[in-house]
Amino acid sequence: MDGTCVEMIRAGTVRCNNTSGVPGVDWLSRKQRWRASICFKGTRYYLGSYKEFEDAAKARKRAEEELYQPFLAEYAQAAN
Repeated sequence: MDGTCVEMIRAGTVRCNNTSGVPGVDWLSRKQRWRASICFKGTRYYLGSYKEFEDAAKARKRAEEELYQPFLAEYAQAAN
């Protein structure tokens, strides 16, 4: 739907090359900060960079709730 892989969103798995353990959170060694981002419908959204890992993970989780949850609800409704 709209170029988005529903199965990957539902699964919420971490890619094998992810070193942080949280999808969309990576370490910027040059800046010594954690960066949070999310991809949705072919667009990457940068959610900011954070000194604390927990803050980056929270930003990613908020973005998942704002973007993915309404999309999954709409998808489920369309499938019925």
